[in-house]
Amino acid sequence: MRGPFLPATGMVVVSASLDELEHAVVAVEQAAIHASSEIRRLRDQQA
Repeated sequence: MRGPFLPATGMVVVSASLDELEHAVVAVEQAAIHASSEIRRLRDQQA
């Protein structure tokens, strides 16, 4: 008998120059799809 399903939450942080940022984000999104994981972009910036 299996116990209740407990979803896991994690954060992926992508650091890159503005020129490389979109490519880096797409690469992470593709890796998540390949791993059957859900990923969402959070559009914010921290300094």
